[in-house]
Amino acid sequence: MPLQTLRRSLAASLAALALGSVSACCMIPGHTPKASTTETLVPEASAVVTGTAIYRERMLAPPGSVLTVVLQDTSRADAPAIDLATWSTLLDHGGVPRTFTLTQEGSFDPRMTYTVRASIRGADDALLWTTDTSHRVPVAGDGTGAYDIGEIVMVMVAAYSPMVDIAPLAGTQWKVDGMGAAAIVAGSEPSIAFSADGRISGSTGCNRFFGSYEQAGDALTFSGVGMTKMACLDDGIMGQEMKFASILNGAASFTIDGLGNLVLNGADGIGFVARPVKEVASADPAVLTGAAWTVEDINRGGVIDNSRLTLTFAADGRVSGSGGCNSFSGTYSADGSSVTLGPLAMTRRACLGEALNAQENRYTQALTGKLSWAILADGALELTGDGGKRVLARR
Repeated sequence: MPLQTLRRSLAASLAALALGSVSACCMIPGHTPKASTTETLVPEASAVVTGTAIYRERMLAPPGSVLTVVLQDTSRADAPAIDLATWSTLLDHGGVPRTFTLTQEGSFDPRMTYTVRASIRGADDALLWTTDTSHRVPVAGDGTGAYDIGEIVMVMVAAYSPMVDIAPLAGTQWKVDGMGAAAIVAGSEPSIAFSADGRISGSTGCNRFFGSYEQAGDALTFSGVGMTKMACLDDGIMGQEMKFASILNGAASFTIDGLGNLVLNGADGIGFVARPVKEVASADPAVLTGAAWTVEDINRGGVIDNSRLTLTFAADGRVSGSGGCNSFSGTYSADGSSVTLGPLAMTRRACLGEALNAQENRYTQALTGKLSWAILADGALELTGDGGKRVLARR
């Protein structure tokens, strides 16, 4: 082999040996290098503060009022509080109490002081209720997780005093807007009317109810309350009806707030808020005509399920209807809020069942003679007369 070629071959071998030696010197026996990774950023843990805001007055806040709850850092006595989280809600449906949730991004520092305050302002931004004591968050551990501070009570500001004197409920009618903290099921329109003779009547949103009441100042006692038995197909309305029935069970108390609303609470603490609705007093008999009325109650004793009692006033002065078995017809005359029916003629079909016969007799007797009429808060027609006569019907 020529000397020049030998030198080139030897140089290449030495270079390869040197490279292998360098590689070998940097490898650790049994060690596998880790693959390249990208760092994952984990969000910082948060703290959640929950509780219930309430005031003691039995009344609704004015329309448009807003409840606001604020979480603050109040650690520095010589510096303004720092707002960390805010929760707010409109109080037009249901009032208080209201449950709130405040979320603090990041953890609390156990060395610091955190407090919660609540206030209610009207539609004009006037302060109506506010907390007057400090409600401290009980920070523990690493300052994360859930903290429940329980009930925080707001007090009414001195400049806002809307309560009015208690007045007799006799002769008043009310449309219910809310029950406890829950709004009324849309379209159900519960109502209650207090008659001058100590009777109550109205609607739960599904069934009609009737009974008696006694008032002594702001205290009420309900008795003999009965209800129709139609099936309520909406679970929400059924639950609403059960609450309404519990309110009308025995003792209750009430007040009238500055807006004229009735705030009524039953013995079990469940209550409702209702706005006043006046009767429609019209001398125009056209209010009676133009539709058939289905009877829901006779002399405050209800009606037999599915018995289908009806009443129709025609514009030409004729009246007709069904007693649940036989049909009747005749004449009527209206004078202001009074209406006189009769004489009435009736078919003579045999009715299957003594109960239907008895109900039909009560119905036709209640319709005879001169009666007073009124359209109640829930749109029902009420006909009343001497001797306890009363017919309640709905279009």
